Parts: sequence; C-alpha cells; structure tokens
Amino acid sequence: MFIEEEIMQRTSSGRVRRSESEWRQLVDRQATSGLSRRDFCSREQINHTSFERWHRRLSAATGFVEVLSPGRSSTGWVVDVELAGGTVVRVARP
Repeated sequence: MFIEEEIMQRTSSGRVRRSESEWRQLVDRQATSGLSRRDFCSREQINHTSFERWHRRLSAATGFVEVLSPGRSSTGWVVDVELAGGTVVRVARP
C-alpha cells in the first residue's frame, strides 16, 4: 500500500518529501508488517537510509523504559527516573 501521491510533496529533482506524521505512519506500518525494515522499504519504494534515520528519530522521541518491580517487600520500593533537563519522575510502592 503506497501513501497517496497528493499528500507527499515532490522537490524539483523529483524526490519525495514527507511530513513527520507520514513518516510515523510508515514506521508504524513497517512494525506491524512482519517485514524487515529493508524489505518494507523495497516494497514501498522508500529510501532505506531515510527510513532508518526517521525510525531512530521517532523511536527516540517516543521511547519507553520498562521498570520491573523488585517483587514484594514489606518496606516497598521507590524508583526515580531523571529525564533530560533535570526533571525527575518518582514511582513508588508503599
């Protein structure tokens, strides 16, 4: 399935220029396609290097960190996560 041509912008050299939301849709589609990123790009006629760059950019922007519970404890637990810019997120279990 190709993205509609009228949504994408083409430069004077004929290259396709996509918005962030279009790249996000492509990255999401690849993730559920069952194809490798390279095979997906080949099928969709997308530049693999550009796709990889956007995949990294979007993954970094929306990354998740899994926090595993240390198990049951009578004293509970606290996890502090320091984000860029000094913001601290505290998760506690009394």
